[in-house]
Amino acid sequence: MTRALQVARGWSAAFVALFATLACAPRDGGSASADSALTARDGDAIAVTLARPAFTFTDTRDAAFDFRARTAGRLTFLFFGYTHCPDVCPVHAANLAAALRTLSYDDRARIDVVFVTVDPARDSALTLRRWLDAFDPAFVGLRAPLAAVDSLLAGLGLGGAVLGGRTATGEYDVGHPSPMLVFAPDDTAHAMYPFGTRQAEWVRIIPTLLKTTRAAVAKSAVGQPSQAGAAQWPAAAGASLPAAAGAQLPATASVRVESAWIVRPAGDAPAAIYLTVFNDAAVADTLLGIGGDVARTITLHEPVRMAAVNAFSVAAHGTLYLAPGGAHAMAAGLYRRLERGGRIALTVRFSTAGAVRTVARVIDYADVDSAVLRRRQR
Repeated sequence: MTRALQVARGWSAAFVALFATLACAPRDGGSASADSALTARDGDAIAVTLARPAFTFTDTRDAAFDFRARTAGRLTFLFFGYTHCPDVCPVHAANLAAALRTLSYDDRARIDVVFVTVDPARDSALTLRRWLDAFDPAFVGLRAPLAAVDSLLAGLGLGGAVLGGRTATGEYDVGHPSPMLVFAPDDTAHAMYPFGTRQAEWVRIIPTLLKTTRAAVAKSAVGQPSQAGAAQWPAAAGASLPAAAGAQLPATASVRVESAWIVRPAGDAPAAIYLTVFNDAAVADTLLGIGGDVARTITLHEPVRMAAVNAFSVAAHGTLYLAPGGAHAMAAGLYRRLERGGRIALTVRFSTAGAVRTVARVIDYADVDSAVLRRRQR
């Protein structure tokens, strides 16, 4: 679970709330003219001015990778995360990879994507390579001691990594800023994009970025942050999402569990579980846990402190979303390989409504964009 716990100075409380669960609060980069071709239609882009950084980390071949020298003059995407993340990191990677596959061979050859792990203790070169290959074998993976990664993040005006507490099985989460920094061919990042940037938006933006000159980039406009993020999701309506087929409670029940998804993990990461709970009763209820024979443990995770929690409340006549970047469940120690399109029986337990049975459909991270993320736009 990716979390931004440290915030660069100079940002308002609204920006902190917006990115608290899944992106960083970057430095204030100002704004520019609204008629630029690079204006983000959905307001996702944040204006920054960051020089292409100079750092040398180790790649997945255990060779030195000089970032500034190796990517100079190229369109370069730089982001941070870790392979055990079941949520934001792989969704970010999958959305970008899907967009890059729409490009011509020549255009794709002009782009670098660099992923820096904030969990070098678990992310060996082999682990990192296998995880990246699940999205795009051309993605570059870099490792360095955590102190060096934190120094790089600080130089970019971003908060450092924060290790969460260990579970009984030794697992832990890592909080870190998670925007996508985009360095133009003029060796400057003029915009960063938070988690939640859609595949379709990347498809629209990337060809423009490839053609952008220094002057055009410098005057590109970016809007205010969009409604990306779990903080805004409770106001969304999930009825139009594709429903996961499976057993539901009778129509007379007070709680309904719908749109359940389990995401096939990349590498050894836990599998993320997302679903929507509708409480039709006049009194609040509490989600106590999720059970199923899919994994050794299924735990609930909240979106701020990188920690497992015992329960989530569901307001009377309210809706609870377990969703990317927000509250969600994690299935660790999978008993079998998940196959896309498969169905997993789950039992969702509530303090008042009792056990609610549902079936989660298995999807890939590339499917999260259309199956789950779009609810924020409803």
